[in-house]
Amino acid sequence: MAFSDIAHEVKRLSDATSIKLGQEYFESLVEYLSGVLNVDIVLIGELVEGNTAIQTKAVFANGKSTENIVYQLAGTPCETVVCNDACVISKDAQQTFPEDLLLQDMNVEGYVGVPLFSLEGAPFGLIIALNSLPIKNEDFILTYFDLVAGRIAAEYERLRIMKLLTDQEKKFRDIAHCSSDIIWEVNEHLEYSFSSTIPDGILGYRPEELIGKKPFDFMPEKESERVQVLFQPVWNNREKFSALENLSIHKDGTLVYLETSGVPIFDAKGEFRGYRGLDRNITERKEKERELQLAATVLETATEAVMVTNVDRKIIKVNKAFTEITGYARDEVLGKSPALLTSGHHDGAFYAEMFKTLELVGKWESEIWNKKKNGTVYPQWLSVSAMYDDQGGLSGYVAVFSDITKRKEYEEKIEYQANYDALTGLANRHLLKDRFASAIYRSDRNNSQVSLLFIDLDRFKQVNDSFGHTFGDRLLKQVAKRLNGHVRQSDTVARLGGDEFAVIFPDLPGTHHMEDTIRTILSTLAQPYHIDSSDVYLSASIGVTVYPEDGNTIEELLRNADSAMYKAKNRGRNTFQYYSADMHLEAQQRIQLENALRQAILQQEFVLHYQPIIDARTSRIVGAEALIRWQRPDVGLVYPAEFIELAEECGLISTIGEWVLQEACRQVAEMLGGCADDFFVSVNVSCYQFQKTDVPELVRNTLKASGLQPHRLVLEITESIMLNDDCQILEQFESLRGIGVGISIDDFGTGYSSLSYLHKYPITTLKIDRSFVSELTSNTQSHALVTAILAMSESLGLKVIAEGIEEETQASILSQQGCLFFQGFLYSKPLAFDVFRQMVAAPQNEPLQ
Repeated sequence: MAFSDIAHEVKRLSDATSIKLGQEYFESLVEYLSGVLNVDIVLIGELVEGNTAIQTKAVFANGKSTENIVYQLAGTPCETVVCNDACVISKDAQQTFPEDLLLQDMNVEGYVGVPLFSLEGAPFGLIIALNSLPIKNEDFILTYFDLVAGRIAAEYERLRIMKLLTDQEKKFRDIAHCSSDIIWEVNEHLEYSFSSTIPDGILGYRPEELIGKKPFDFMPEKESERVQVLFQPVWNNREKFSALENLSIHKDGTLVYLETSGVPIFDAKGEFRGYRGLDRNITERKEKERELQLAATVLETATEAVMVTNVDRKIIKVNKAFTEITGYARDEVLGKSPALLTSGHHDGAFYAEMFKTLELVGKWESEIWNKKKNGTVYPQWLSVSAMYDDQGGLSGYVAVFSDITKRKEYEEKIEYQANYDALTGLANRHLLKDRFASAIYRSDRNNSQVSLLFIDLDRFKQVNDSFGHTFGDRLLKQVAKRLNGHVRQSDTVARLGGDEFAVIFPDLPGTHHMEDTIRTILSTLAQPYHIDSSDVYLSASIGVTVYPEDGNTIEELLRNADSAMYKAKNRGRNTFQYYSADMHLEAQQRIQLENALRQAILQQEFVLHYQPIIDARTSRIVGAEALIRWQRPDVGLVYPAEFIELAEECGLISTIGEWVLQEACRQVAEMLGGCADDFFVSVNVSCYQFQKTDVPELVRNTLKASGLQPHRLVLEITESIMLNDDCQILEQFESLRGIGVGISIDDFGTGYSSLSYLHKYPITTLKIDRSFVSELTSNTQSHALVTAILAMSESLGLKVIAEGIEEETQASILSQQGCLFFQGFLYSKPLAFDVFRQMVAAPQNEPLQ
């Protein structure tokens, strides 16, 4: 072929295929070659299966493109072409290669094949021309094949590289979408051009929802402004950046903390094209950092001391409270043993038991005595917990303790006030019961007797009215002193209230052994009392009962001794009288009262009166105590003091208590339209009700039936209900608080007022007993106790109601001490429901005075 012909053919080839690339080039090339070479078939094939077979990449046969196939090289003319040189069979190709079935099927006579080599010189395939007639222009075909071989190799390499790139990109995108992080790209306008985010991922968006938007579009406004200021210098300088923390908004509206890193992207010409980077969710880490920061803050601001030791029991960390409580600075204790705090009050066995418990259960707590730096030995409440590493191995200990000196003094004071009479220092009724229980235990064991004296001063009321309460109090103190001076150390003298006293004589072999003492007591009490230059003469009447002849309980013996005391008074006073059979008249009267009480329940003879509870700050009515009255036929209004105790004893209290609760809730629900939003009603609940009735269930049903909201109901209980430490009662209390009902301790301070049950039981309100309120202006101990109760209640978050207020002076003192709720005759006596409702409905600008 002449040079001009070659140039012409190159131009024709270029015009036909120059704009084509890759597979499109191969397909257009074989079509073009079939026409220009005047052959039936042209194909381009790629070596596969270890160079033992050909995979066609483009086939043009008999005027059309056909599907690609794979065929084996063995026994074909192609086998001589690949990896070697061109092969030309002008005619008789089928006879030359009889095993090549493909030549037979295609009816091939002429064959021209040329090997194809990559740009690196490695064989990768061949180009073939086939014709059903003998080929006469094989030189022209070979020339043309030489012209296109280089371009075919280039396009093959292009396809291989593109396939590699496509595979890599697919692999990259698969990895990106599987990652919990977000991989992204932004263009030179800081707009997303790629993102691996998924609906279940960090931000909850699909990639197409981010494309074209900026990262700042997904941040809160203030955060967006902050991050843009930080990022602007990085963007301007085309710098890489790492660990840029920012806050973004999840698609569901929640906030997500991200840590972003990125590198700038430049094209082949060095032109800046944006950034490629990664977002990592650090929300959990930030939460943990906040928790750690909070824990550190709590640790340093806690009022309880914290001490951390390693597994060798050497101190590695203490907080500020530790230094304040112990007096030791941090540097003085770090690396030291906690033994520097020991006081010597506890022996080695004590600490061995402590660490044995720690080893078994991982925690130990108790009261312990330790020593401060200045040598002061003090009580502390100590809680020690073992720390474990991720593998479960012991890594150290954490000790938390507090100085409980004041608390113990406070508890001892309250315990003393709970067990001893504030005026005389004698045992009170509660301690009397405890001592009596111990006495009868010894009596049963030793086959001895226990005697109980009930002492009432004769004509004390006249003396009190004549000389005043202060004089009367001083007189009672002298009586107490004289009684204490004439009993054994094992005996117990108690003040029951007013001018009533009791004495327990335990371990008596017979009653005659105490009669001399009783006579001495009568003689001593009858001696003149010298007070403020005045001589006052009193005597006493004493009733005597003996266990077990006259009763089995302290209540029964006191009741019978009271009857005997009245018999002594009837016999002229200043004497004593044993309980006898003729006193059973009282028991008969009791039976009659019990029968009448049962009839009252059937005939619905009970009514409720309401005594207002006042907000001391506004003088408004904010609640009321519901008080039962017995409208007894032929007798009139009977107050609860005359029948509640009997109702408890004979098992009627649950029925009566249920009626009181239901009636109070029903009536208050009727009048709520005229009440304040925080108006509540207080209902007394007996200890027996909690023991015999499911009180929470009763309350739920009552509230549902009446429509009264739970927060408007407060149940009043006495302190004695908690003395038995009954888990069932505690569970009922917790259920009631879960409902939303308040729980108030009535007559607080007169029973066993212990901080332990204020902490254990879910109490909401304390009612200061009227006896303390009445003595506010005359008794410094009562004043101090009220102050202590108010201070304690404030620290525990408890509401306090002072009851029995009858004087403005009392109200003023209580108000100054921070008491916010008042109840008493100064404001109103208990009122019938209709009258009370009218009072509550009165105009709000007319506060109670």
